[in-house]
Formats: sequence, C-alpha cells, structure tokens
Amino acid sequence: MSGLKPVVDHVVINVGDDLDNAAQVYTGLGFQLTPRGRHSLGTSNHLAIFGENYLELLGHPEAETGKQGNGWPARPGLSGLVWKTGGADADEIYRHLQRVGLAGSPPEAFYRPVTLPDGSEREARFRTVRLAPERINNGRSFFLPASHPGTGVARALAGASQRRDGYHRRYHCRPGAVGHRRPV
Repeated sequence: MSGLKPVVDHVVINVGDDLDNAAQVYTGLGFQLTPRGRHSLGTSNHLAIFGENYLELLGHPEAETGKQGNGWPARPGLSGLVWKTGGADADEIYRHLQRVGLAGSPPEAFYRPVTLPDGSEREARFRTVRLAPERINNGRSFFLPASHPGTGVARALAGASQRRDGYHRRYHCRPGAVGHRRPV
C-alpha cells in the first residue's frame, strides 16, 4: 500500500441509552431512518442514508443486550468519523497505520443482521481499524474497509411541501434562499 486515501463513509452520533428518543427526534427533523440494527458488539443503530454516505445514530442499550457497547465514549453527540478505504483490507490498513504511527487497536470484527428488500435476512460483516485514540479528542475515528458487496439506493425522492411551516413552529427559523436556516 503506497498511501491511504480515505474518503468519509459516515459520521456517528452517540445517543447513549436513548436511541428510541433520538430516532423520534431525527424522524421529526425529516430524516428517513432505517429500522434498528443490532451489532454483535452490543450497540444498536439507526441510519440516515445519503447516497454513498450516511449518518449513524449509535445507541448502547445495555439492558437490552447485556453487553456494554464496546467502550464507545460516554459523551453524547457527534463522536465518530468513519473512513472508506477503496480496495485496501483491514490488515493492510492496520500495517500502514503502524508504519506512520497512527495505529490504534488491531482490526476488530463484528456483524449485524440486515433484512433485504425481498424479506430475507443476511449478516453484514465488518472489520474496523481504529486510529490511535490519543490522536482523537472526542470519540473515535476508524476505517471501515468494504468486506461484502453493498447494495445502494437507486433513487431517493424528498418532498418538503408542509415541512417548512413545521420547522418554523418547532425551531423558530425558516429555510434561506440556498437551503440554510436562519433565525426569524
């Protein structure tokens, strides 16, 4: 591997043990979330998918799983930045990070069941490679090499006909001319 050229895969928002409430809030903001996923490491999630990237709401329902959620930082909020790696595999990435002094722990494997559009269920398997934790101030940053062929969203349609007034009532702001919100 001559050089690692990471591209953002997704960001992680830690919601602690309040995943159901977080999902309700994000749905109220207009996000379309996937059904709850349950990881073999003890965490659960909902995803908001945007083409080739996504936002992950990550929860730690210890009472539900009996596991401790693999040590994700306790502070809620944006706490993870995850990188795509092209064709490099987890072991190759780990060796590269060791050479440049950025390696955290060796690759870690986990999985979660995924229900496909036809109703069948498969396991999505992952091997992640963390950057050295002392290099990250709040949360984690890690690489997520593709370990299985993915399926994507062929087309997405979004409408906002009645959402604008709802945003105004709820957040006291309106969309600007280029899509930004500004206080009113």
